[in-house]
Amino acid sequence: GSRFEIWARAISKIPAYPFGWNSISQGYSHNLWLDVARRSGWIPLISLCFITFTQIKRLKALYNRKNDICISFFVSSISCLLLAFSVEPVIEAVSSAFAMLCLIWGMQNEYAIRIGVMTK
Repeated sequence: GSRFEIWARAISKIPAYPFGWNSISQGYSHNLWLDVARRSGWIPLISLCFITFTQIKRLKALYNRKNDICISFFVSSISCLLLAFSVEPVIEAVSSAFAMLCLIWGMQNEYAIRIGVMTK
């Protein structure tokens, strides 16, 4: 089926399988967050959603505070990666891209500390 059908099936399985459903069905969900739910369950899914929203909120605060080339890098790279992660099987197929996102989030956090947007 289409990605929307795959996503709908994955979303419908989240409440029934709190520890993931990878053992009962093969195939990717073609979405980072749904693949995490499929592989690992609720707790990692909630953690990843919390981290994602926190980092997006921090990126917005950085952008509102100071507009320079570093912020432009963060906005463009994080936006591109998150858009790609919403339609690709990242965790199992392209895990190095997820590691790159985590690296960029870390760089963003350090930059926010250095310019005074956030504290340690």
